[in-house]
Amino acid sequence: ASTTEYFNTIGGNPSTKPFSPYDYDEYSAEDHGGSVYFDGSTDYLDIAGSTSLDLDGTDWTIEGWVYRTGTGTEHTFFSSSPHETLIISLNRTNNGDTQVFTGNGSSWVNTTAINSGTNYPILANTWSHIALVKNGNSIYLYHNGNSVGSSTDVPSGFTGNVRVGAYYDVGSPGQYLTGYVSDFRVTKSAVYSGAFTPPSGPLTA
Repeated sequence: ASTTEYFNTIGGNPSTKPFSPYDYDEYSAEDHGGSVYFDGSTDYLDIAGSTSLDLDGTDWTIEGWVYRTGTGTEHTFFSSSPHETLIISLNRTNNGDTQVFTGNGSSWVNTTAINSGTNYPILANTWSHIALVKNGNSIYLYHNGNSVGSSTDVPSGFTGNVRVGAYYDVGSPGQYLTGYVSDFRVTKSAVYSGAFTPPSGPLTA
């Protein structure tokens, strides 16, 4: 979080844990939030047919914290139905990258609208904040508050169906996420317009 960035070389398999020797406060869901675990083979969450999640014609932000435990590639963070509309796929080429695929509800607009490459990679076994923002005629991807890519291939054709932890493949799930998701939120506004400090507490509704 400092103003001077230093990149560390990882040895072995260190990981973050949700406790410290100095924090003995009683757990409070209001203060600390929680997370959902996805097992990488059958788990996902669906919100079906919600008109409030029809994102056509408005600015929006899709965001959340992810703790990826799986070492495989193509962990789906977010997708919409039909799957030709929007997919946010993590660790696509096994280097911590995120790729965003967009479409119009019936076909892909661009095979890969955004590819973060190795910019601020989303590492396994640590919490990372991910945000995809539509602002005007472009979409912007952020890793831990850092801008890692943008595109003018704005998705359209939303139906209000949302899936977290897997993607729709003609109605069937695929590319399951292995790990945890916390504080997932969809907002009908462009919450972020440039580099930002990730939220330090649970998000508001």
